[in-house]
Formats: sequence, C-alpha cells, structure tokens
Amino acid sequence: MPVSKTILSQLLDQISDLVWIISADTGGIVYLNDAAAVVFEIGTAGKPSDNDLVDPDTSWLDQLGKNDRAILESNLKHISSTGTFEQTLEFTSTSNHVFSLRTVFTLDEECDDLQECKFITAIAMDVTNSLRVERRLGESKAVYRSLVESLPISVFRKDANGSFKFGNQRFCGALKITPEELIGKTDSDLFPDSLAEKYMRDDAEVLASGEIFQGIEEHMTPDGKQSYIEVLKA
Repeated sequence: MPVSKTILSQLLDQISDLVWIISADTGGIVYLNDAAAVVFEIGTAGKPSDNDLVDPDTSWLDQLGKNDRAILESNLKHISSTGTFEQTLEFTSTSNHVFSLRTVFTLDEECDDLQECKFITAIAMDVTNSLRVERRLGESKAVYRSLVESLPISVFRKDANGSFKFGNQRFCGALKITPEELIGKTDSDLFPDSLAEKYMRDDAEVLASGEIFQGIEEHMTPDGKQSYIEVLKA
C-alpha cells in the first residue's frame, strides 16, 4: 500500500463516522475504515491492510432491509446524473445487531466523466440511538393522546406566550372548532375580553410561581351559554 494511502487510511480509522468505498459496477466494498469494519463485520478493525479488499465484498447488501436495498440500488443507478445522494439505511449485522446509518453516497471526485466513474464513496453517521429515542417519543405521544382523548374532561396545552398547542376533542367540541383550528389561537381569540384577561392572568401566575393553579372559573360557550367549571393548570 503506498505511503500516502496508508496515512489516509490511518486518518480515516480515527473518525467515528463510517467510511467505505464501493465498486460502481457491483456495489461491493473495496475499502472500509475501522468504524465501518466493526459494523459490517468485514475486514479487521485496527488492521488497515485487511480493510483494503482485493475482491469487492457484496455481502453487506444482503444485510440491508428489503426496501432499503431496493431504494439504494435505484439511487445508485442514477448517481451518474446526480453525483451524490443521501439515504438512511437499516443494516443488520451477521451477529444480528441492527444499525441505522444516515449515509451520503458520492461519486469519485477525481473522475472527469461521471459515466466512467468506477468507485463510489459512502460516509455514514450511526443514528441508531437517536432514531430509537425518536420512535419511543412517538410511541409516548401516541399513548398520551389516546389517554387524553378517552378522559371525560377537557384537556389543553398552551405555550409560554399563551398560544394553544393542543386541545382534546372534548375541549375543542365545546368551542365548536377542530383541534387543527385551535392551534395558534389565544384566549382572546376564543373568549370574551373579560374572561380572556382572567385566563391569561391565571396563566401568568402559574408561570411566575411554578405552582399548580386550581379553582372554579366562569366559562362561556360560543353560543353564549354561561357555566362554571373546575380548572387545574400546571
């Protein structure tokens, strides 16, 4: 291996991102850094000579999700016209570890004719943990929404500026608007001035003190019916 190539390999082995080079013809890996060697279980981490492959290794393609592979192969077919593309790949290693890799594929920059390029470089960030957190957060939000929609009480949420960010069906139904129409509105948009001012004072008090507000408030529906409701704000 030439000295300059050895130094480059050593530098790439120091970064946490995955770097690998594939053949434009077969999609087989011809080089990968240590981070990629660990995930793909191809070559040997810590041995640059083992990661400069003589024969392109296509086994990594078989370990992609079916849809991801189909999309990848389509993107690779068109890379000669785009020069680059980004795709998040779900990869299952031979030891059954699942990785989510946010990857940018780029044709060889030194290639004068894109149609004649022989190699494609891939640089990926392992986003497995962040995507897992996003999925769990999405699941938690779904459970929360299911809960507040099933409760026999009105539930709403505002930001620090007093704009509504959420209201369950019971709350929106009383106002005769949809949950989508509620978003961004304030008390001034929905209630008579006297009530809106009181609601906003109560909100300001909760924000300033950090304490829970509980009390009986006057309420008026859009058709003018007056009622009194128990309110809990936190």
